[in-house]
Amino acid sequence: MSKSDTASKESAGHGSTGASHISSPDPQLGHRPAYFVLGRTRDCDYVADLRTRTVHVVSDDGERVHRYHLNGKTLDEFVGAVDEAYGWDELLYGGGIAGVIERSEVGV
Repeated sequence: MSKSDTASKESAGHGSTGASHISSPDPQLGHRPAYFVLGRTRDCDYVADLRTRTVHVVSDDGERVHRYHLNGKTLDEFVGAVDEAYGWDELLYGGGIAGVIERSEVGV
């Protein structure tokens, strides 16, 4: 597979394989995957795309219903704004290690 084929697969996002799911050495991304689910509210999943600094709202049928540009805001600020506006049915992001532990204990 050529570099251009790989780049087009990575930029496609949905359905792409490999690099989009691997932690990036990019200092802007840290050691997080490039794409991950922030949480769920109003029957939609909120998926962060750290490469483009956007959050995609995806309905149950897989259709993207909205794309938010972070425009310099952090994911924490975005998650807080959604929480304030709608609340989260399920929140998978935030709280650091303590949040991960707390969410895992609730699921036990």
